[in-house]
Amino acid sequence: MKEDVPVGIQVAITPTEFLLSVLLVFLMGWMIVFAYLALRRAPEPVAEARISPVVPQQKSTPAMNKAVPTQLPKVRSMEAIHAELSAKEAVLEQSVR
Repeated sequence: MKEDVPVGIQVAITPTEFLLSVLLVFLMGWMIVFAYLALRRAPEPVAEARISPVVPQQKSTPAMNKAVPTQLPKVRSMEAIHAELSAKEAVLEQSVR
């Protein structure tokens, strides 16, 4: 091999190298954007937002004064639940025999 022959430098980028470089740039951009969002100061509250709005009181009507029944089931005592379960267990035991 001759010493004075210039060696060709290959500058071409393979598709894999190109894809990896694009993904690296995307990842770096992603990290910069979300680091900025995480480290920025919270915006100062506006002075008008601190003042609570005054809500005018409405006149109550007889329909509004009616009690609204709750939609929740009534709470049963533990004794009632235990008695019901015992009765079901007795029926199950008799059906197995």
